[in-house]
Amino acid sequence: MSRIVRITTEGEEAIAAATAETLLQFRGVTTLKAEICLMRVAADYTTDATGVVSWGLYYQSTDGTATGATEVAGDPDDPTPALTGFHSFSAEPTLSTEIECGMFNCNGGSDGFYFAEGDGISIDNATSSRIGLTVNSDKACNVRAILGVRIFAA
Repeated sequence: MSRIVRITTEGEEAIAAATAETLLQFRGVTTLKAEICLMRVAADYTTDATGVVSWGLYYQSTDGTATGATEVAGDPDDPTPALTGFHSFSAEPTLSTEIECGMFNCNGGSDGFYFAEGDGISIDNATSSRIGLTVNSDKACNVRAILGVRIFAA
């Protein structure tokens, strides 16, 4: 049985209206295969109930520029996670193929998914393999997000 390793936005991130922004990204490593199995994203724009946040999980063809995310192991006794995660992008990665998507109200709304082992979205064992969570809202708002992966031997 594998455990889930998570990365988060490490607090709320302000997003501008009508601007696609990557919140989180996992990059592959040559020694491991992984699968995205968990995603949760939530917004808190409290003054207008009409705003909508759309999200997409994408394969990405470039890294972008971001801060390294603190990876959280599934159990305090697990070894240090080896996958590379990022948040707080100052330069956006290039989006490639959309894998999953959804929408929710930005007035306290949220969305997410969980896949059973073997049903997740694969990250190949290559440093050129990237999957990112990108959001776009018709209202400027604050968002938080989490991505979780299961790691397997390459």
